[in-house]
Amino acid sequence: KTQTQHTNDDEDQDEYDEKDDIAVKKIESWHFFAHVHGKDIEIAAGDATQRVKWLGHVAISRWDDDGRQGWKRLGVPIAVKMKDRNGSSIDLSASLRDVLQDGDRVFVETSLAPNETS
Repeated sequence: KTQTQHTNDDEDQDEYDEKDDIAVKKIESWHFFAHVHGKDIEIAAGDATQRVKWLGHVAISRWDDDGRQGWKRLGVPIAVKMKDRNGSSIDLSASLRDVLQDGDRVFVETSLAPNETS
């Protein structure tokens, strides 16, 4: 009788794990939209555990459509702000999932302007 109860508990646990996995998969497909010097860039961030600074670096890199080396012309992210240039700055060391929501739009400020480099 005890073994049968244990087996039922295992089945219940297996069912719970499957549902839990489905919920995790839904959460693990976060996307953000970053505006960098006139371009809007969609960035997939998996489970969004990366730092805000990572989002800035990826946006800067992808700003360069051809070589994905935007940092050569734009430098590094100095600020990531909510929605537009006048929005509030987000802590660059914060985890994305702690300070943003899936689908949020941010504005990335860079250490260089595109016309400052050749």
